[in-house]
Parts: sequence; C-alpha cells; structure tokens
Amino acid sequence: MKVTSILIPYSTLVFYDAPDVVHCKDSNGNDHLVSRVVETGYSDDDNLYYYGVRISNDRLFKFLDGSLDLRECLELPFENQWNLSKINDDGNLEVIEIYDEVMDKFLPKSGFYL
Repeated sequence: MKVTSILIPYSTLVFYDAPDVVHCKDSNGNDHLVSRVVETGYSDDDNLYYYGVRISNDRLFKFLDGSLDLRECLELPFENQWNLSKINDDGNLEVIEIYDEVMDKFLPKSGFYL
C-alpha cells in the first residue's frame, strides 16, 4: 500500500558510512525503529532506504540495553505494520510503502545487538 507520512530521526544508533539503525518519532510522538536496506527494488539508487516498525517502549529499551536483537524488533512490531521509507530533502524519513506482513528480504541477519 502506498502512503506518505514522515518519521523524524530522533537518535542514530548505528552509523557506518550512513545512518544504519535509527530511532525515529512520528507526528504523534510514537517510537519507530528503522534499519537501512540496500536492495529495495526501486530504481533510484541514490536514496537511502529504511525498513522499520513502530516499537513499544519496552522493546525499544530492550534493544538499547542489548537484550533484544534488531531482527526480533523488526519481526514483531507494536502494530502489524511494517514500512519502507527513504530520506527526503529535509533529512527526515518519508514512508513510501506500508506492508501488512513482514518482508523477509528487508530484515537484517539475526544476532545484531547494540
């Protein structure tokens, strides 16, 4: 399903050559966790794309303290919705797709802990 909404980066949790894992907030103040993906199927290779979910405070804190891995966070969201977003000109994440089931091709490998 196509949609346009904005996620505002709150904290970059992992940065290599670009932000790889980012804690974001939506316009209602809800927490989201997004992970950068390389292969999206979109032809615009110049953009950074992120796969993410709305996440509960409890699961976010468990991820931040290293007791929950990134894949688990993205497999079991607060709501049964997953999203694909890209960085816009303002540096925010523009949600471009919403899915009602997990997209395995966007998930990171198991075992990624902070």
